[in-house]
Amino acid sequence: MLHLKEVDGKKSVLVRAATAIGTVWINAFMNKAMKVSIVDEKGEKIRLTYPTSEEEISTYIRRFPSAKEASRVVEDIEVAAK
Repeated sequence: MLHLKEVDGKKSVLVRAATAIGTVWINAFMNKAMKVSIVDEKGEKIRLTYPTSEEEISTYIRRFPSAKEASRVVEDIEVAAK
């Protein structure tokens, strides 16, 4: 489950497992340094790269049920990160 939220003028992306517990996979502020792209031929996986500090970069890869849903998430994050 993907949530794009805005708190105090800062946008963030929150990705949780679609389970009863809802484990948090990604919780990061969005900015121009954040990069998101589709990484496989089927188009079901996305890569999300963003700086966590001045010296560190985190990269996450997430698989979605369909290429259509992955494309929608990429578009939503790209628009919100601008």
